[in-house]
Amino acid sequence: MKLNDKIHHKLLKKSREAQLRTLFCRSGWTDFSSNDYLRLSKVSIPSKNTFTNESYSGSRLIAGHHQVFDELEEYAANYFHSEDALYFSSGYDANVGLFSCLLSKGDTYLYDQLSHASIKDGIRLSHANSFSFKHNDVDDLRRKLKKATGDVVVVTEAIFSMDGDMAPLRKITSLKSEFEFSLIVDEAHSTGILGENGNGLVNQLDLREKVFATLHTFGKAIGSHGAIWAGSNLLKQYMINFSRSFIYSTAFHPSFVEGVKSKLENCYRAGEARKKLTQVIELFDEEVINHGLVDLFPQTKTPIKVCLLNDLEKAVAIQNSLFENKIFAKAIFSPTVPKGTERLRICLHADQTHQQIKSLLTEIKKEVYP
Repeated sequence: MKLNDKIHHKLLKKSREAQLRTLFCRSGWTDFSSNDYLRLSKVSIPSKNTFTNESYSGSRLIAGHHQVFDELEEYAANYFHSEDALYFSSGYDANVGLFSCLLSKGDTYLYDQLSHASIKDGIRLSHANSFSFKHNDVDDLRRKLKKATGDVVVVTEAIFSMDGDMAPLRKITSLKSEFEFSLIVDEAHSTGILGENGNGLVNQLDLREKVFATLHTFGKAIGSHGAIWAGSNLLKQYMINFSRSFIYSTAFHPSFVEGVKSKLENCYRAGEARKKLTQVIELFDEEVINHGLVDLFPQTKTPIKVCLLNDLEKAVAIQNSLFENKIFAKAIFSPTVPKGTERLRICLHADQTHQQIKSLLTEIKKEVYP
């Protein structure tokens, strides 16, 4: 089969299965899909134009480094209560960059089965032994720890991006009394939301000393771009020398990084937005009850809400019905979630109105119970 024919055949198969992904604009729609939980992406920051006459094109190890990176990483380390931090171009780059180089053959990664694709991809590149444990199941993790060899790293997320539930971090860290392992927590969806001034679930639970490293992405609640690993200075120096996605990526221009730091400072001060988001979450939960949809919505205390439909056609049909009403909430299906667990993923935001929530749930009810 010629390559173009092969590509065409695979796209047709996706289309027939109602799984074809497309790009489209949604200006003016009601947003129940983006990860901009605090709406900080809408908060403008002053442009200083400090670096307009200077050239910084290249990786940070060649020509792309500037003191503004050091300033961002120092601020982030203080914010997230870690010894040091290292900035990456994206959360995907950060996860692939660390997990691919941290362990090697003979060592073992144990990761929650619902971990993000970037975690799994990085682990796969490491050539270490790797085993998933059942979602949030500490007993299954204990069974896997008994069989682990070499250096052992346990990986989980603070808030799971497609389910909205939280990892039982206290129970996981309690296993340290039985086994020797390092714990890494992806705080992508808890950064800005949980903890004092939004510094994440690990800090909220006062577990920093029991966690090897935490990932904090800036493209969600912080409303910017990129991500940092927060951990020890030793880990930072290791990644600078061994993380391929760091070593071989062109650095962002210093003016952009200066803006990232400003956004992080905005997040630190966004206490009022966090309060409003909490109110929106509570309001949504009340309206789910009022609309008689409790059976479809697993309870979570996070801004990620899931309408669990377990049917691809129904999930896509509800999505399309919402789109017709300019309400943006996406159907999620394989391979993002396992087949048979198709769902509508709903993200709440600090500026969501009561009427917007009622309109969303009314439309869902109309499609589920016609």
